[in-house]
Amino acid sequence: MYVDYVRYYAAVPQIVQNLPAQVHVPAGNTYTYSVSVTGPAPYSYNWFGPIHVVLGTNSTYTAPAGVAGTSRPYYVIITNIYGAVTSSVSTLSFIPTPSITNSYASNALILDWPADSTGWILQAQTNWPGAGIGTNWANVSGSTLTNTMLIPINPTNGNVFYRLAY
Repeated sequence: MYVDYVRYYAAVPQIVQNLPAQVHVPAGNTYTYSVSVTGPAPYSYNWFGPIHVVLGTNSTYTAPAGVAGTSRPYYVIITNIYGAVTSSVSTLSFIPTPSITNSYASNALILDWPADSTGWILQAQTNWPGAGIGTNWANVSGSTLTNTMLIPINPTNGNVFYRLAY
């Protein structure tokens, strides 16, 4: 008698791109999580947050905006016909938007923001009077290295708007 053994290994999904442990976003903004997996398709995605209710069923999930000083945990369970895998938990924290203060000295505009506002960058936009604020924001060189910028005033620029972006 001849017996042949066949060994079969199930291919449970494996997470290739896991969730970041901690994410900081400005209050009032959303954040989109994304996960990628390997293993036999098709996959089923179930995203969970602060309460154990399915929030989304795709490979990406956009968490809703939050209030400054709050945090929420998120994770995803991915399944295929062979089993399931759970991602790491990611904590989404909402940080306050810093305020810019300004003063004028020696034909220059001095812009200051809190020293603990790491990760923020000063952006500028130049428009002519009456044009208002548009979408053509440009990063101010060197503003990620400091919390004070001395900007020479150029009367030919028309209106210049400044903001902090994260």
